[in-house]
Amino acid sequence: MAIGNFHWITKGLLATLDGTIDLNTDAFTAHLVDETWTPAQNTDDLWSSISAKECADGDYSALALSGLTLTQSGGVIYWDFADLDFGNTVTISAKYLIIKHNTSGKIVGFVDLNTASTSALASSTAANFDIGINASGAFSVTPGAYSAGS
Repeated sequence: MAIGNFHWITKGLLATLDGTIDLNTDAFTAHLVDETWTPAQNTDDLWSSISAKECADGDYSALALSGLTLTQSGGVIYWDFADLDFGNTVTISAKYLIIKHNTSGKIVGFVDLNTASTSALASSTAANFDIGINASGAFSVTPGAYSAGS
């Protein structure tokens, strides 16, 4: 499966930049949603508005993120957490991995679990459903010159 890049939800990024969300110390959960959710980065905000799209399986449940680290190496900042194991004998079809901030309920960001096709789902049938996080982190930021607007 060709896992895509991390995409910020605008209101989740704003809450991180204003200090409402602390990527290093706050609690987060990972959720799997199906293809009926259409990401709207500039208008999506709270998990409660899309929670009905969460995958259903008797063995599946959302996962608490563990091993959170926010680090700098050279001119790059990395946010990382442990790989995700949603179960060993689960039957799931999912399109997106959602990262939710537990205290505020805000959607921080999402990853498309299958970028090879716009409609393809990542799935397992009575098997493992694991998501490996990139060795460099869930996402990285390289500060540089940004437009101050006009």
